[in-house]
Amino acid sequence: MRRADSAFVLIKVRFSVCKIVTLFVLLTVLKMIYEATEHPLLSKSLAAAHILGFLYIWLIYLYASSFLDFSSLVNIVTTGRMRTEPGFQNPLLQSRSFKEAWGVRWNAPVQILLKRTVYVPARKCGLGRGAAAILTFLTSGLLHEYNFSIHNRRSYEPGKATVFFMLMGLSC
Repeated sequence: MRRADSAFVLIKVRFSVCKIVTLFVLLTVLKMIYEATEHPLLSKSLAAAHILGFLYIWLIYLYASSFLDFSSLVNIVTTGRMRTEPGFQNPLLQSRSFKEAWGVRWNAPVQILLKRTVYVPARKCGLGRGAAAILTFLTSGLLHEYNFSIHNRRSYEPGKATVFFMLMGLSC
């Protein structure tokens, strides 16, 4: 491995460690909020619900991007090359619109997969840009439904993920 590559790996490792530490701190904060919201006066608080929602977005981002960082590091170590691209491009702080967040910055590997397998074939079949985008978001929602039904059987509520992704598709 070249010197520039090893410097890149070191920076990537440091950044990944910071993400993991932040992830654990966030999990601790969420646990404390949950324990506090069991109190009858706090359980109906709209502010607590908004704070939890905001923290959940960060939790999902940190969790998913940490796994993508880990896979990038494994690829670099095993192949000796930096042939990876970041999975997330700071979607929570740098996005100026839903379209930029979902279409450019959020989970690039899945975005590329859905573009190749759903959006482009839909466009070739004659669908307009908007209809192809809605179909892509519907597919993403169905993939999330499948994932949630397998991994979260107890708390899974059918349809919520698909509705969420359809709303995101309509807002783009």
